[in-house]
Amino acid sequence: MSELISNPIASAMVIGVLAALLAVAISLLAYQHNSSQRSSRELQQLARLLEQALDENAAIPTESLDLGDEISALTVPINKLLEARAAESYDRQQLMTELAKGLNHNMNNLLFGILGAAQLIRRHSSDNDIQKWAETIGSDGRKLTELIRELTDAVTGQTDQSPETVDLNELVENLVMEQLPGWQDEFAGSNLPFEFHSFTARQLPSIRANRSGLRKLLLVLLSNARDALVSGGNIWLTTAETSPGEISLTVRDDGVGMDAETRRRVFDPFFTTKKGIGTGLGLSTVLTTVMRWDGTVSVVSEPGGGTTFTVTFPVREPTEVPAISIQSVPDRARIFVVDDQPVIGEVIRSALQERYDVSVCQDAESALRMFKPGRWDIAMIDLGLPGLSGEQLARRLKESDENLIRILMTGWVLDSNDPRREQFEFHLQKPVADISVLNQVIEKALAMRERSLLNRSS
Repeated sequence: MSELISNPIASAMVIGVLAALLAVAISLLAYQHNSSQRSSRELQQLARLLEQALDENAAIPTESLDLGDEISALTVPINKLLEARAAESYDRQQLMTELAKGLNHNMNNLLFGILGAAQLIRRHSSDNDIQKWAETIGSDGRKLTELIRELTDAVTGQTDQSPETVDLNELVENLVMEQLPGWQDEFAGSNLPFEFHSFTARQLPSIRANRSGLRKLLLVLLSNARDALVSGGNIWLTTAETSPGEISLTVRDDGVGMDAETRRRVFDPFFTTKKGIGTGLGLSTVLTTVMRWDGTVSVVSEPGGGTTFTVTFPVREPTEVPAISIQSVPDRARIFVVDDQPVIGEVIRSALQERYDVSVCQDAESALRMFKPGRWDIAMIDLGLPGLSGEQLARRLKESDENLIRILMTGWVLDSNDPRREQFEFHLQKPVADISVLNQVIEKALAMRERSLLNRSS
């Protein structure tokens, strides 16, 4: 029986057979007890409950029924099968979730090395061809990072929309490159005219947004513009710096446009003008997402005059790092990197060694043997280490040197309240799109260390 329950096809067949047998039993018992209307009602009630349970994967509530022993006994094996199916479905989803998280972690580690090495090549090479190919590696690596993040979000049902530093032009250009051929084929297949016009401002500052959320936002706006071109037409996509602290993204079409009532409700949840298509959540999600990033969304449209959506984003503010006194921190701060991936350690060493003294170790036990109080100012520690975990190592090191500042480096995506983050003062998510982020985090950590030393001395 256990083998049948563990097999989804077999369990479905067994449930089907039980349902058929129950139907026969109902007929026979109804015929046998035709003088008893009560028995017929009981059987019909159980049949309805069984049908409902099969549809919704829910148990049959036997405690609420007043059934004869021979009838209620049928609910026991049926409920066992239903429970097994529900557990199997849960286990399958859990397995997919864990696999997705594991893949995300491993790929993030690999991409840290790929993206970091590509940037180091660009930094140290003056050969134009090498520069070009290194940029290609970096660009494709960032696309792969985004794809893996989206796949993980889709499987796990978790989406991280926290703001980060984003190059808007790069994201726009990559998305258009991916989507434009499909749009052109679609209109050509319908024998309709179509032109796409893209204008991106030069040297646009980075914005505070989220790459995954921004990509989805742009797809919604472009999809709406495309759907508005019922007879073909044009789409314009523009980026610009509208003020020193603000960047704008504009998507305009010359399609059917909107009337006043549609414009008024266009950001309402579940509102849609597409009959039988979509959920009506696209533009509502755009609005809530942009507001989360302290941005704005506006729409201008007239019937027959096309539609223009304009989204504004705050520019990423430059990191302000308090001055570090010579007395409290050495001329060249000392960094201790503990990561079981040799490539990651070497990328970090190469990225930081011009300004800092960097030592690299690949496991927790070796790190504990090497560590001495006062030897390093900052420890950058991977979460998943052989032997002791990253947070266990961080706790041991802090117990040995209370002045040490610890930076968590991990390819795992952790919630802000994850207890594993408690042993660290800073968190660095792998991979980093720009290795200059390493210097920014180090500078913040050194400033924190200086404040801590001053507080202890006062």
